[in-house]
Amino acid sequence: MKRYFALIPFLFLLLNGLMAQPKSIEYEKQDFFLNVLANPNFSLCGFKDVGLNETNTSMQTESTYMNADYSGKFHKYMLEAFGKDDYNTRKNAYRKIVASWRVFKQIQYRKECIHVHYSQYNIWAPTIDAELRHKLSIVPLKLD
Repeated sequence: MKRYFALIPFLFLLLNGLMAQPKSIEYEKQDFFLNVLANPNFSLCGFKDVGLNETNTSMQTESTYMNADYSGKFHKYMLEAFGKDDYNTRKNAYRKIVASWRVFKQIQYRKECIHVHYSQYNIWAPTIDAELRHKLSIVPLKLD
């Protein structure tokens, strides 16, 4: 019986590797800007669902990102998300992401999310007001 318990960590790693996981930037405190760059198609709801919130995530000042190197990861993610990494691209990305960060702080602890789709005729479907639905669906890099 003890032999089988030794397999549990292996099975956990195997199954965990098969599930889709967002890219995560591991620092002492998660960086929202870098997480958005690493996951450009995530909505605010997606970031909320993977456990990001204001206590474990931060957003730095604009000058931090304008002069940032972040050991090459920052540059790499900028290239992956935008195809280039220059001052104007960083400034535009920062503007979008900081606006998203403000909204994210408002909705971070809400239970609702829009990834579950319900029929409009389902009386058991949760009601989410239109403003909250919009906030949850925001994809930071696609803001205009």
